[in-house]
Amino acid sequence: MNGLRIKTVDGEDALFKGKDAEKIYNSINNAGAKGAAWAGPIKLENGWSVTFVLSNIISMSTK
Repeated sequence: MNGLRIKTVDGEDALFKGKDAEKIYNSINNAGAKGAAWAGPIKLENGWSVTFVLSNIISMSTK
């Protein structure tokens, strides 16, 4: 996966690349499959962590 774009109800439009994109995509899909309300915290390559509230995600697209 080259990239992951996530759009949220708050108007955020985030683009993640490389290993971060794949890690986030898998975490969100796994959380959704389990009926969870959020995915995270997900540690990124730069050392930061992100958490996604699944009900706030409008769309996800991959490249």
